Amino acid sequence: MANSTQCPATNKICKSCGKTGHFAKVCRSEQKREVREVVIPELTVLLLNNSAPKEKKIMCTVDLGLSPANQSFEMIVDTGSSVSLLPAHVYETYFSHIPLKPTKVPLVTYSRQRIPVLGKLHLRAFHDGNTASATLFIVKSGSILLGLDLFEALEMVIMRNRVVLKSEQTFSEPLKVTKQKGPHSYTLDNGKTWDASHLSVLPETFTPPSEEVRPAEPATVHGAQSRNQRIRKQPVWIEDYVT
Repeated sequence: MANSTQCPATNKICKSCGKTGHFAKVCRSEQKREVREVVIPELTVLLLNNSAPKEKKIMCTVDLGLSPANQSFEMIVDTGSSVSLLPAHVYETYFSHIPLKPTKVPLVTYSRQRIPVLGKLHLRAFHDGNTASATLFIVKSGSILLGLDLFEALEMVIMRNRVVLKSEQTFSEPLKVTKQKGPHSYTLDNGKTWDASHLSVLPETFTPPSEEVRPAEPATVHGAQSRNQRIRKQPVWIEDYVT
């Protein structure tokens, strides 16, 4: 405390403890420490091991590196995974000259099991003329995984079980069904015949939920089968469109 009325700190309030008579820089009171909780979000990885047959996966070729001499990789596309993964043996083979960055972000599987992470690697990714910054998490084992982060950064979409760029995404004009030609075939307005036998037969085990006949909905080639199963009787094609 100041002992003299001439002391410049006599009427001053300490900004550290709130007492009067001294400055904060010479405060001897026990310092108050504010403790804040730091929440680090968990990132989910749905697919880790390369166990499913290749024909049941969506694959994509992506070039990774820091220079024009990049390395091409076949990556498994998994938009259910928040991040992209690179197994340790791939990192050691192609990118060991680039130091890994530490990370505190925990990775977990869909069943909440922790995935050991060795670090993260910052590279450039290239696909069909598109390029983006890529952060890849290095894990001990597993597949080369293209997650949602890189999928969106490279402006990709999935069409007919393959990856294309958003700029290449095209849709054909719908074709109108003009008349029925056979039991399960129809004439379209472009003169071609559409074979709809795979859509017009209800399963033998089909049981209607009630006696009420629900009205048929406009059907398309993709997804029409599930809608037909809602109809009690054999579908009658009235005015549908084929995409």
